[in-house]
Amino acid sequence: MIKFNSFSRNALIIILFNLIAWVIIWPIGEFPINDDFAYNKDVINFIELGIISVHPWSAAIFLTQLVYGIVVAKVFGFSFLALRISVAVFALLGLLLMYKRFSQLASSSSALLIALGIMLNPLWLVYVNTFMTEVPFTILVFISFMFFSDYLKNGKLKSIFWAILFSMLSVLLRQFAILIPFSFFLFFSIKMLLNNDFSFKNVTLSFLPLLLTFFTFFIATYWISSSRGNIGEVSTKYDNIINTFSKGWLYVIKRVLFCIYAYLCYASLPFLFLLPLFIKDLKFFLNRSFLLVLSVSGLITFLLIKVNYRMPFFDGTIYKSGILIPVIDGVENDLKFLPFWNFITFLSVLSTNAFFYFIAKQKFSLSSFLNSASFFYFLFIASYLLLTSIIFPFDRYVLPIVPVIMLLVIDIFRSSLMSNGLVERVNTRIFLIGIVVVLFTIPVRDSFKVQRTRWELINDLLAKGVQANTIDGGFEYNGWYTYFTGKIVIGKDKNWWWVEDNKYILSYRSSILGYRIIDSRKTNTLVPFSTKVIYLFERI
Repeated sequence: MIKFNSFSRNALIIILFNLIAWVIIWPIGEFPINDDFAYNKDVINFIELGIISVHPWSAAIFLTQLVYGIVVAKVFGFSFLALRISVAVFALLGLLLMYKRFSQLASSSSALLIALGIMLNPLWLVYVNTFMTEVPFTILVFISFMFFSDYLKNGKLKSIFWAILFSMLSVLLRQFAILIPFSFFLFFSIKMLLNNDFSFKNVTLSFLPLLLTFFTFFIATYWISSSRGNIGEVSTKYDNIINTFSKGWLYVIKRVLFCIYAYLCYASLPFLFLLPLFIKDLKFFLNRSFLLVLSVSGLITFLLIKVNYRMPFFDGTIYKSGILIPVIDGVENDLKFLPFWNFITFLSVLSTNAFFYFIAKQKFSLSSFLNSASFFYFLFIASYLLLTSIIFPFDRYVLPIVPVIMLLVIDIFRSSLMSNGLVERVNTRIFLIGIVVVLFTIPVRDSFKVQRTRWELINDLLAKGVQANTIDGGFEYNGWYTYFTGKIVIGKDKNWWWVEDNKYILSYRSSILGYRIIDSRKTNTLVPFSTKVIYLFERI
């Protein structure tokens, strides 16, 4: 008889839930998803032309993932599906690594809850099934923090070596990674100041990670700038910063405070899985202070809904009309289901407020906090949220800090609230996980069904010999086929995305002036349960 230890058993549970989510979503299909048409194009450029390039649409440096994608394409051949699966495999390995790390810091059961909470975050579920950079970047950031934390604990140079290496790999994927060594520099400098320990070794190791990571960042951006003229949409980011501050400091403060709270609503959903760890019995719900948290959460939710600020708060991935909706003919896939989003708004607000509530109940000294890894995590989270709030708030930007927030949670609550005796009595985790599987995988599954239906129409049209540049097939289609020939035109005649000639248009609308329907496809969605029709039009 095979015996499993807690790590093997829980690792199998993580793998099983990943497979269940993957089967429910079923992200099969030869087509790009969202912005990953640009990243796929970089891979195929190397495979077909032998050149290293970074697509102009990309605001990320992307080089780390480009090398990874090239290796996958060399072994298995280029395909959208192969690259999509490669990210899913890398993500599963990263998730198992997170679980192993969490289980070293807390009990195995709490580590399992945290790992599954991260996996079942809707942002993770979406981007783990694309060739986008969000999930790989999240994993690299986490590994960097692992080694930085190891160095703070053991002081070994090999730990700082690996921390610097993964910090450099992270910044070669996305520029935000520069905040990792920057936060380490701030933390270590404050720690040296508090302890009056300015040894040559400490001073050197405080700024060396930042120096080397910044040098890597500078060389990469210089090469990309010289080869294509700019870093894609980076100039737009700078314009966003200038525009934000041009509206005055009061606006900046209100924007930052709202965005940070909204970001935490996205990021703190895994904390909802941990609530059973803090609740010993049902009497806890009658506790006056927690009843106040519930009441405040209900009030905040009511006010947000009243001003039409219910979840989702930001653009990018999750919309009231669906998750990762395919944009076709400038019209969103109309799957509005407000009771669902009202419930999600309450859950996200409750988890955020509960997070603050339980932190407020903890007793710890300021000096010990400033000298602990918790302060390092906090500096990164705060600087990351501040920067992304000022630049432009996309929901997917929050994903990389979710595991770091959970490291902070474990570090703060480990001694008093995550003992094995308490955790092993948790019997509701499967129920909670089951709810989230239903809530978040089904809408992603609907999105992929709509995508496959859209591309069936397009592929049938292309098979008839229709020229690719005569079709407005939606954002991803035109990004893949006509990005370098079509232009961004804002007007009545064409949609804004690189449409060269719109002789043929895919649309959710049942009529377009000057066009006739030549084909259509139906697809069923579950959130809510309905039948959606996508029409193919030809210009008369």
